[in-house]
Amino acid sequence: TTVTWVLLLKPATESTEEFADGHFVSVTNDISDKKFGLSANDDKIATYVVFGIRRSDPIDKSNVHPADPFSFGRPRYQKDFSFFDLQTALSPEDSSEVGYCQYIFDRVQPKGRIPEGDGYYCAPEDFRKWSEQEGNAWPYTDESFMLRQIAEWYNATNKHGYLNLTSFDKNYQDNTGIDLEYDDGEDQPPTGTRWMFIGYNTTLDNSYDDSFTLYGKTFHQWNTATNEANDIYGASAYQTNEVYDWLVASQVFYNSAIENMSISIALSIVILTLITRNYLLVPIAALCLYTIVTLTFGVIAWAGWEINVIESICITMAAGLSVDYVVHIVHTFNEAAGTAQIRTQAALGKMGTSIVSGAMTTFAATIALLLCNLQWFSQFGTFIAIVISMAVLTALIFLPALLYAFGPNDDQAYVEVPTFAATKARVLGGNAGAAAASSKA
Repeated sequence: TTVTWVLLLKPATESTEEFADGHFVSVTNDISDKKFGLSANDDKIATYVVFGIRRSDPIDKSNVHPADPFSFGRPRYQKDFSFFDLQTALSPEDSSEVGYCQYIFDRVQPKGRIPEGDGYYCAPEDFRKWSEQEGNAWPYTDESFMLRQIAEWYNATNKHGYLNLTSFDKNYQDNTGIDLEYDDGEDQPPTGTRWMFIGYNTTLDNSYDDSFTLYGKTFHQWNTATNEANDIYGASAYQTNEVYDWLVASQVFYNSAIENMSISIALSIVILTLITRNYLLVPIAALCLYTIVTLTFGVIAWAGWEINVIESICITMAAGLSVDYVVHIVHTFNEAAGTAQIRTQAALGKMGTSIVSGAMTTFAATIALLLCNLQWFSQFGTFIAIVISMAVLTALIFLPALLYAFGPNDDQAYVEVPTFAATKARVLGGNAGAAAASSKA
């Protein structure tokens, strides 16, 4: 089972749906998407190359209330960004030369990361076409005039290229755009450019069904192409898309789940050591704890689960849910006297019925969760049922077998820890003996 879940249990590639496929809410959403076109047309993810916003720490959230889901903070702009300085890099004066936008396309498209016949959305190139149509020379030599022309371009009827095909709302567009800076309001001439972005179509599936290995390769290829373009054209841009945050979050869910589970098992072993004080019992108990966890992981891996938010929480709780039954058997065994075989029989006789009864009440509690429409609750109930099943089987079959065959007899392997009273008595007794000997002498 360890090999199974290590190979099969992976970070989630898509978010958990709130309702099952057959639920009326899911059916209604599917019908709405098909009948009214409420879903994306091509189901592909766009990648963006961003200029003018800091790559490290790009968002200022100092005034954002943590409970406000609609406040995303303010972008941190690069003070030295200027579209005026990058004109010829983004769209060379000689049209036969390759500009920044085209360079990245040429580097990434042959790797299959951009679909054939599709392209990119480059606001600087579209702005140049419009400027030349208006009789303006490229590149601009007067920055103030260029900024006024960009503002006029936004309001023009014929914008050229992608921007002419869709509605263009002031300084922002879905796939490309240049954001102007105004010191005294938008009714006054712009004073600079704050940031800009270029959009590229990709072959990445919007459903996130592509493997995370593919996403990782895609990130590094886009990153390499962007860094090369920055070096060649003297720019300071970075690439991003909507799946990268999910890529990082899913990996965090996976890592934190495994780390928290490991910490839980380690703490359980420490507590078992303090309680039993037997160096033969502790390894047996620890092996059984890991057995429960790895059996559980193996079952959910076989079932096709991926580690998402709810799965991460469940895995973190796995060791805590597993330890009860093992501790009951081990503690009762430790308190009994006689050979390992007699102590095992005593432990099962005292705790077997209690463990089965406890498992039954826990199973009964999961019924309410399993009947929930929300998949988060039903999945949580399923996980608890799996853990309890593995815990009962291990505590009543595997653990007794190990104790019967390898458990300690009577006080074998028991580590005596001197108590404060015994230490005090020994010290006082030693002092009394020394005094008596001195008096006799």
